[in-house]
Amino acid sequence: MAKKKIEVEMEDGFSEESKVSELEAQLSLLAGELKSSQENLLREAAEFENIKKRFEREKIEAVKFANFRFAQKLLSVVDALDAALGAPCESEETAKFKDGVEMTKEAFVKVFEEFGVKEIETSGEFDPNLHNAISKADFEGVESGRIGLVYQKGYICNGRVVRPAMVVVAN
Repeated sequence: MAKKKIEVEMEDGFSEESKVSELEAQLSLLAGELKSSQENLLREAAEFENIKKRFEREKIEAVKFANFRFAQKLLSVVDALDAALGAPCESEETAKFKDGVEMTKEAFVKVFEEFGVKEIETSGEFDPNLHNAISKADFEGVESGRIGLVYQKGYICNGRVVRPAMVVVAN
């Protein structure tokens, strides 16, 4: 098959070469716009991925700490059980009642642990991230900077403090 040469007549008075140059310039401009659009699209896709990852992290955090406020509310019940266990036993009936309170508290502690709520350790160094020092005092046999007395137990939920332990620190 023979190739046909196509003659282009320019009605506007421009030569074929100038028209080709103009079309090449337009093509170059469009290629630049396309590249810019592709870069914008890649940036938008990366931003979308970042938002998606952040949302996933926030969702995991929300699930992890869903029981946080519930645990805060139940701490007063655990405190009341602790107070009841601290009361002296004056009779056999009181001792049986105290055993029931102990079992109830153990059940609470088990459920707390299932949901990542644990008591804050208070037999050691004072840690301002976990303990709230309400005063300092002298304690026989307790080194300075260590916890001497616990007024109120503290709790932590999956690494986040639900309530700091209220303690007295040794001088």
